[in-house]
Parts: sequence; structure tokens; C-alpha cells
Amino acid sequence: MNRLKLHSGEMAEKADELGSVQSVYNYLYNNMRSEFYYGSRKGAIGAFEQGGGNDTDLSSLLIAMLRYLGYDADYVTAEVGFTEEQLLKLTNTSSIDIAKSIMSNCRKCTIKNINSKTYYLYNYKYVQVINSGKEYYLDIFFKEYINQSTMYDNIDYKLAENDADSIINNFDLSLLNVKLKSVQVLLINL
Repeated sequence: MNRLKLHSGEMAEKADELGSVQSVYNYLYNNMRSEFYYGSRKGAIGAFEQGGGNDTDLSSLLIAMLRYLGYDADYVTAEVGFTEEQLLKLTNTSSIDIAKSIMSNCRKCTIKNINSKTYYLYNYKYVQVINSGKEYYLDIFFKEYINQSTMYDNIDYKLAENDADSIINNFDLSLLNVKLKSVQVLLINL
């Protein structure tokens, strides 16, 4: 395998430990923070060492680690459209005006209506990797965050007693709201 040299020993060790496109992608997606700023400020090493970056720097990090492992990886720059719901989840806000303001810190927005749906279009960087002759498009920047104050809206309220342990282990119970009276009663009875 033809390996490129990484200028960070820790980054090279982590790439060696992970060893595959899927493992590198999963590790970076789950361990790197998405940040909102314009252009490249950190590069691959800075993003790795600081645990986050924007779409450009996180793409640089993914490309560097994949190229180090011998994969053919490169940038893709495209105008990408986000729905209002996606933009709110990406920025972890509850206001489209705030979400657009956050995104405008790092890029120009174009708004288009397509089939009566509004899309917010931004120039965006992600990664193309070729593995075993197939092209894959990877993005470790875009993550959908769930606001803790509304995450309980998706809970099925018809819980068995053994489900209470799962709730205790997975949620901050101080944020439970009136909708969860039945869950609170169940927890009190434990």
C-alpha cells in the first residue's frame, strides 16, 4: 500500500488503529465537533488535535487519514441544499433566522423554493473516496442534533417497568415535562 506521511504521530497511530474507510469515517463522525467559520483555519492536524472544525477542515482531516491508509480520497465542493428542518438540526437551534445567521458566518446562503419546499443552499465541502473501484461520498461535518428539551416528544409513554432503567440511564430526568407524568409515576414506584 502506498502511504503518505502524516505530520502528526497521533493522527498516524489513530489511522493505523482504525485501518479502514468505514472505521476512520465512524471514528471522525462520532468524535469530531462541527464548527461554523469560513475557510480553512486549522487544517487536518489542527482539526484532529482540537477535536473539531468546519466542513473544509474536517474534510481535510478525513482525506489525510484515508490517503495515509492508501485510499484515493479528494474534496468535493458543491452547492448543497438543506431543508429548514435539516438546518435547524445542524445548528441545534429552534429558529430558522438564528440557524441562517450561524451558517452565514461561514458561507453565503441562496434560498430556493422547489416543489413548494424551501431549500437553503450553501457551498459545502465533503469527501469522495474510491474503495475497490467504487465511489463513495462521505461527510463528517453534517450531524443532526436533538435538542434535549424536545427529545422526549418521541418517547412511547406505554412503558413496561423494565423500561424505566433504560430511561434513567439514557436521559436527564430533570428535563422531563408534563407529557411524561406516566413515566414520573412509574419512576416514583421503583
